[in-house]
Amino acid sequence: MSDTSIPTSAELIRSGFVRRRRWIARGMKVFLFLCAALSVFVTTAIVFILLRDSWDFFVNVPLFDFLFGTMWTPVFANPQFGVLPLLAATLQTAGLAMIIAVLQARCGMNLSSHDVYLNVAGGLRVGEPAADLAVATALVSTHL
Repeated sequence: MSDTSIPTSAELIRSGFVRRRRWIARGMKVFLFLCAALSVFVTTAIVFILLRDSWDFFVNVPLFDFLFGTMWTPVFANPQFGVLPLLAATLQTAGLAMIIAVLQARCGMNLSSHDVYLNVAGGLRVGEPAADLAVATALVSTHL
């Protein structure tokens, strides 16, 4: 085998190159199988722990009270676990994030390095559909 020629398959077999490649391929298959098995095990363990802990929770808290309750006070003397306030706050945060994203994408405003704090007078019960426009206008006016 010279330095400038491409080795033939017989030369590669004699040199042990093919055997090493097969061992490496087998090792990689075993390694990837072990990674996949570990992933399945961890996912199964997470689901099991979530189901076990949620079962203990829902033994004490009725599902209807959890889904439709309007108070989230888990540390008070009379704990209540209504999830609606958490859901409402999450949706409001996502709505503000969408307004900011639209202003960045369509108006060219770079708000990624700024903190945005929104306070609605009168509380969180805004029934006006155009309230988003007011929020966007307030953001634009403070950015200019």
